[in-house]
Amino acid sequence: MANKYDYKNLQKKFLEIKKLGWVKTTKKENTNGGAGNTLEHYLGIKENNIDMPDFGNIELKTTKKTLSGTITLMTHDRGIWVMKQKDAILNYGKYIKDKNRHNLYYIHETKKPTSSGLYTKVTTNSFIIQDKVGNELINYPLDLMAETWNKKVGNLAVIKFDERRNESNIREYKFNELKLYVSDVSGSKLKKLWENNLLVMETSMHFPKSSEHQSVRNHGTKIRMKQTDFDKVFTLKRKI
Repeated sequence: MANKYDYKNLQKKFLEIKKLGWVKTTKKENTNGGAGNTLEHYLGIKENNIDMPDFGNIELKTTKKTLSGTITLMTHDRGIWVMKQKDAILNYGKYIKDKNRHNLYYIHETKKPTSSGLYTKVTTNSFIIQDKVGNELINYPLDLMAETWNKKVGNLAVIKFDERRNESNIREYKFNELKLYVSDVSGSKLKKLWENNLLVMETSMHFPKSSEHQSVRNHGTKIRMKQTDFDKVFTLKRKI
C-alpha cells in the first residue's frame, strides 16, 4: 500500500491545489503568515510537533514567489542552552521601552558579533554562542545538529505562492511551484556551512510583562538560511 505522505502523493495533491487558483486564507486572524496554514488545510494535514516533518518525512516550506530573504529550516532548544535563558536575556538582551520588556532577539552569524557582543564560534564538535570573554550561552553539538537536520529537512519541499487581498480585504493565496530538495549532512559538513556563512541562528525570546523576570517566553532557537543559497546547501531533486 502506498504511503499517502510520500512525494508522489504530495505532488498529486499539490497539482490539485494549484488548479484551484486563488484560495482564501484559512487563518482566522487574516494576518501575515497564513499561507502555510492554508496549504496544510488543503493538504489535509494538522499542525504537528516542530521536531518532525510536516508531510510524512517531507518538511514543507512556503515562500512568496518574489521573496529572496531568509527561511527557517528547523527549531531546536533541548539540551543546547548552557546558560539559563533568563540570565541570557538579563545579561545580553535589550530593554524595549514601548513594550516594557527585555528581549533577546538576535541573528547570530559566524562573520560578525551581535550588537550586544555575542560571538558565534564553530569548533570541530560544536556550534557555540558566547560573549567576548568566553561565557557560553549555547553549545550545540554538531552531530546532534546533523541528526536533527536530517530528520527535519532531509527531504524539503519548498512551495512558492502569490498573495493578494480580495474585495473584502481577506488574504488570498495562489500556490504555483513546488521544488523538492534533499540533504544528508554530517557534523563536519555543517561545520563547513557555518564557516562559509551559509547558515545563521536566530534567538527570539523575551520576558512577558507580568513575569517580573521570573519566566521566559521563547519562540524557538532557529537555524535559518538565505533562500538564494538553497542550491549551495541542498540538492534539487524535482520541480513542478
